[in-house]
Amino acid sequence: MASYDGLVSTVLWAIFVIQVIEFGHSNSSTNVSCIGAEREALLKFKHGLIDPSRRLSSWTGEECCKWEGVECNKKTGHVLKLDVRSMFIPSDNSMSMLGGNIVPSLTNLKYLKYLDLSGNNFSTQKIPMFFASLQKLEYLNLSYAGFDGDIPRQLNNLSKLQYLDLSSDFYMGHLTSNDFDWVSKLSSLKYLHMYGVDLYKVKDCGDLPNRFRDFKELEYLALSRNMIFGSIPANLVELSSLESLYLDHNKLNGIIPKSIGQLSNLKELYLGNNLLCGVVGELHFENLKSLTGLDISSNKLILNMSSAWVPPFQIREIDLSDCKVGPEFPKWLQTQRNVTVLRMSNASILGAIPDWLYDICSTIQTLDISSNMLRGQVPQDIGDKMPRLTKLSLKGNNLTGGIPNSLCKLNWLGRINLSKNQLSGKLPRCWGASQELGYLFFGDNKLNGQIPKSLCHLQLFALSLHGNGFTGEIPNCLSNIQAMSVLDLSDNEFTGSLPPFGPQSLLEVLVYA
Repeated sequence: MASYDGLVSTVLWAIFVIQVIEFGHSNSSTNVSCIGAEREALLKFKHGLIDPSRRLSSWTGEECCKWEGVECNKKTGHVLKLDVRSMFIPSDNSMSMLGGNIVPSLTNLKYLKYLDLSGNNFSTQKIPMFFASLQKLEYLNLSYAGFDGDIPRQLNNLSKLQYLDLSSDFYMGHLTSNDFDWVSKLSSLKYLHMYGVDLYKVKDCGDLPNRFRDFKELEYLALSRNMIFGSIPANLVELSSLESLYLDHNKLNGIIPKSIGQLSNLKELYLGNNLLCGVVGELHFENLKSLTGLDISSNKLILNMSSAWVPPFQIREIDLSDCKVGPEFPKWLQTQRNVTVLRMSNASILGAIPDWLYDICSTIQTLDISSNMLRGQVPQDIGDKMPRLTKLSLKGNNLTGGIPNSLCKLNWLGRINLSKNQLSGKLPRCWGASQELGYLFFGDNKLNGQIPKSLCHLQLFALSLHGNGFTGEIPNCLSNIQAMSVLDLSDNEFTGSLPPFGPQSLLEVLVYA
């Protein structure tokens, strides 16, 4: 759920960029000559970089407004946009990441409004302090570029900044901030994304979400994996323009304020993996008519909605895992027709899976209702009712019956986990080479018979059949699945020996005894 790579709405911000930056439709349409001082600034910037894939090979000649990643004002010739984010190169299957040093010559681009260095590898340096002098910047994206160390507080000089992305990870750089007051000075912000930035040492860290109450134009706020603590302030409702709120994977505690239900423009609400507690009721969603994504998983929350409640929204992605949802399936789900992701694992749900659940899942891609106390059979026509399914997890329940053959119809199904149930019968023999299936987990059931050779048509990464009653010989063709890294056939009744896995095999875990 909180596919943090997809966290940016590309279409929305493409429109935003068009609105706030007045540059030409294409480099080829401009008739204005490049300004000499700005061309020299770009060349010095280029000379400081390491460019192994020759990304900037077009940066030659007099007309810098036609160089790749450079766009100029059609009337004045001033450079408005510099976009050198990393790009995928299909021919060599690699990322064309720039590296090296970012030299201060960029300060001569005094009309620059848009700067994107994302996805590169500047892991040897901190965010340059001189960026703070680019006072016309409206768009700054330094995400996943390998920058390390403390974020310069001088960035608070960028008073016109509307889009700021400093998302980070621990693999190519570790951004921190010991003083977060600089953000409160960026009063024009509409979009702030700081996934993975370490804010643990910020003074009054527990008050961090409260500092954004004056950002009346803020539409996107992402403070995920920032090690922040404290409570969610009730006055977040003052952010009336807010469309996306990501506070997941932190140490926030206390209740979810009911006032959050008044954010009528809110589309995405991600509060999972915190220390939140208390009851979540209908008032929390009273006016969230635009809500399409909700994650409150891995907290200590209790959902309490009446059986007659009809939500004001049509949800697409929802994660209620590790919340107390049961004992019954939430009946309000019957009103939803656009669900693509539904996760309710370990949600204290018991009894039979209601028929209506499968009827509303024609759009479902991910279904995870594992680790509950469900009983009954998996419908044999599940593959027909869920034609878009890519991930299915029903593990850790008390489901009976056989594995549906209709699952073989789902060419895009990549992962099935039906382990730790009471399933019986034989494995389907209808798997085909056209299927994307990579992970099959059927362990700890009551399955029997032989392993069908049709499994060898799949490019499996993991196959787990332990704790069943399988018999016969293990098909030699399993050794031809070169991508397989995990194979668990233990605690069965096989005869014969294991197939020979050759030196080209990627097998890392093999359990047979």
